[in-house]
Amino acid sequence: MLVFLLSRFGWKPIVGALENREQAIRQAIAEAHQARDEAQKILEAQNKLIASAEAEAREIVQAARETSEQIRREADVNARTESQRLLDQARREIENAKELALRDIRDVVADLAVAGASKILKETLDPERHRWMVDDLVTSLEKSKA
Repeated sequence: MLVFLLSRFGWKPIVGALENREQAIRQAIAEAHQARDEAQKILEAQNKLIASAEAEAREIVQAARETSEQIRREADVNARTESQRLLDQARREIENAKELALRDIRDVVADLAVAGASKILKETLDPERHRWMVDDLVTSLEKSKA
């Protein structure tokens, strides 16, 4: 009798409830699969973004290294150029000082020669004439050394 009552009045609602439950479970599984697929797509997109960001970071670091190396090379070239310029300037100044010193020595020698010649000859010569004679003598001595 219980079977009869259940089959007559209870079977359809039980089967309906089970079918509704099965449908709800299938829908939940489908939604879970869809959510998993969306999560996978999001994960792949984020992985691509991370890879892109890492590549961009590597490019930035490489560009910074290249810029740094270029700046270092330019600084090295500038330092060498400045060093050579200072060295050339120092050489010119030394050469000018040498020429000035030689001119001063020539003048002193000329003055001494005039004074000595004046004493020896005991006559007064024109200082300009004596200077010309001494310069001529010094020039001829320099030519004979060369």
